[in-house]
Amino acid sequence: MVTQSTGGRSLPRTTKLIQHPKVVCTPHLGANTKEAQLRVAQEIAEQFVALSKGQSVPGVVNAPSLSQTQVPENKPWADLCIALGKIAAGLVGSLASGLQVELTTKGVGLEKKGQFLSSAACIGLLNQFGQSHANFINVTVLSSDSGVKASYKHVPQAAYGEAEVALSVKSGSVGHTVVGTVSGPSLLLCSLDDAAFQPVQLLSPGGMLVAVGENSPNTFAEVIGSLVKSGVSVLSASRTTGHEGKAFYLFKTGSPVKAQTQPPIAPLKFWTYINI
Repeated sequence: MVTQSTGGRSLPRTTKLIQHPKVVCTPHLGANTKEAQLRVAQEIAEQFVALSKGQSVPGVVNAPSLSQTQVPENKPWADLCIALGKIAAGLVGSLASGLQVELTTKGVGLEKKGQFLSSAACIGLLNQFGQSHANFINVTVLSSDSGVKASYKHVPQAAYGEAEVALSVKSGSVGHTVVGTVSGPSLLLCSLDDAAFQPVQLLSPGGMLVAVGENSPNTFAEVIGSLVKSGVSVLSASRTTGHEGKAFYLFKTGSPVKAQTQPPIAPLKFWTYINI
């Protein structure tokens, strides 16, 4: 943690120190006298204590969402957006063309959490693309370096319960929208590209295959049989309602699966492996 002060002035926002992924910067506190310097030292110490206790740290300059991670009721929403980010990244498949990300908060209680939750979604995206060190301090810099441009907005009405989030991502001509909500500490996946899961699916820790294929019960049964035959441990399986002639399939697995873009099971057109 660094308090900004350079000759009585705040550090420029472009300085490498502010952009460092392991440095939290707080505003210039104005310590021109011995007494003031002692006060600043005490305030910095109090900030370290607060951070160690999981409390908010006011005035963080280079990680505006950090303090919101310390609010208990925000945790399931942050975890949800990280999970949705991983799913969206798996569906898009690549950062080669850059990535446009828009997170929409909907319903009650999420009006002022768009920036925080869009940061969480970007952490999930970057995690899925191999940047496992992404966090709320460095996500802004890492996103910029990776060509990820994020925005957020809020609308008053939610379709699934009182509140939900919709994450839309676009890379070149490829775009997907993932919608989720929470119930207490539980993370729930509601829909993929307007194709709904009925009932909504629990996003519990572990691995899962997300696939796209024909909208047919026969496809569902054939894919499950082929996965089991190939040695994949299928813990649960579900599919969305049909949408535009296709359906999304969700298979929770007991072990990691190497999933190529072109799946070896004929009825499927695409699949991706995600570790929540």
